[in-house]
Amino acid sequence: MAPKRLREQSMEELIPASPVRAKKSRSQARSSQLHGSISSQPQLVASRRPQPTTSNQSQRQAPSMSVQSQQQASTVRLTQSQETQQCHPNLSTPSHEDEPLITPSDETGEIEPTMNGRGAACSIAEWGTGTKLHIDFDTKWKWKPIKENAQKFSTQLGVIARNARKVPLTKVSWSGMPDHILDDIWKDVQDNTDVPDAYRPHCLKIVGNRWRDWKCRLKKEWYDKYETNEERLAITPPQVPTDQWKILVKYWGLPDVKECSEANKANRALGSAPHRTGRTSFAQVKNQMEEKGEKTDRLSLFMQTRKKKKKNDDEEVFDYESANIIVSMM
Repeated sequence: MAPKRLREQSMEELIPASPVRAKKSRSQARSSQLHGSISSQPQLVASRRPQPTTSNQSQRQAPSMSVQSQQQASTVRLTQSQETQQCHPNLSTPSHEDEPLITPSDETGEIEPTMNGRGAACSIAEWGTGTKLHIDFDTKWKWKPIKENAQKFSTQLGVIARNARKVPLTKVSWSGMPDHILDDIWKDVQDNTDVPDAYRPHCLKIVGNRWRDWKCRLKKEWYDKYETNEERLAITPPQVPTDQWKILVKYWGLPDVKECSEANKANRALGSAPHRTGRTSFAQVKNQMEEKGEKTDRLSLFMQTRKKKKKNDDEEVFDYESANIIVSMM
């Protein structure tokens, strides 16, 4: 977790400014280099001493002299361009920093279907059509969506959190997200669902969790797997604008951020008895158990959310940590 004094800041404010040297534009550098090459190599320009000729001979030789001069001029230009390219390859070839990064996403940050597999989740069909989605909540487990539209609503909140143009990734912490962005998120939810006003803080908390999970996934799949920033900047992840990805790469490379990341990884490794419900919330699991007439006490719910099936087998088992907790709860 970022220190409290840094949570309100953006990543750009924490990245130290790199020294910038004044340099000529490409056109100025190219023209000055070409002039220097011409002045330093006068021997490339062929010259001939005029000889007395008759009028008929001059008429016959005029076309050939014109062709010959054109060939010499083209030879001079070709030689100059080759020498310029050898001495200053960056004059004709754009540098890596000036070139736009190769990215499967467009300027809006929307994903293009260029990969195989499941891919990113899309907005639900009802969203943005003017029809408000009805959301049921658990009466005992307050503000936890349940029943048929709970999964759709959960998917849509994740889609909102991954829209980097509306919810930028360059904030250090969710608590530092500007109020106008939070207001836009809540307005989008209210325009498409019938959730009450009291649900706002719970809704924004869920979106914030999805936003942090998205950044964690980006770092794991597109930053940690590479060794150098050149490799990391060679391609921009899907759904991430190029300008934001550059900032993320620089920020994650700061020494303090690396140290904090390693500490968080160590703390995460200490966790035990993970649940096995995937994207299904505990409130939904509890509601499904109630509809089947099953017990929903603490032990029964713990066992239902921790059991798993063996590969190629229907037998349900528990991992070692979960089994020890179940025994202690009996």
